[in-house]
Amino acid sequence: MQGLGSHINIFNWLSERRLDNPLAYILMGLVGISLAFLFSQFGLTIGIAGVLGMIAIPAVIIAMFNHQLGISLMLVLGFVVHLLSKYTEAPVGTSMDGLLFIMLFGMLVQQSRKRDWSFAKSSISLWIALWIVYNLLQGLNPVAESRMA
Repeated sequence: MQGLGSHINIFNWLSERRLDNPLAYILMGLVGISLAFLFSQFGLTIGIAGVLGMIAIPAVIIAMFNHQLGISLMLVLGFVVHLLSKYTEAPVGTSMDGLLFIMLFGMLVQQSRKRDWSFAKSSISLWIALWIVYNLLQGLNPVAESRMA
């Protein structure tokens, strides 16, 4: 994807290169109509879930290959995880582990192409690897309090 470097403002990239054409206007209109339909037919909860999904899905896809954005998302999610878990039954903490796995998968895909493992010599990489192994072991733990964990 051209232009999605970490130093490029994503909003300028979208407005200058992708969203200034008739097809984009039609797609934005369809998105608006679909959101209006969600809110009117299914209520506030499903409508908000649709809006959040439209923001979260592209953010996670971009975070798969832009790890700076992924770490930022993890930090934000880490701060709001208790607030979100107060108002929903969704496994918000598990979503952080899922984002970590998606970023790991994106990193492995990138490394299969360019084969530059110099970043792995950092002590932070060791701690992240230990965290991933710990999470995987907790998923296999037969005496866990919750099967979600």
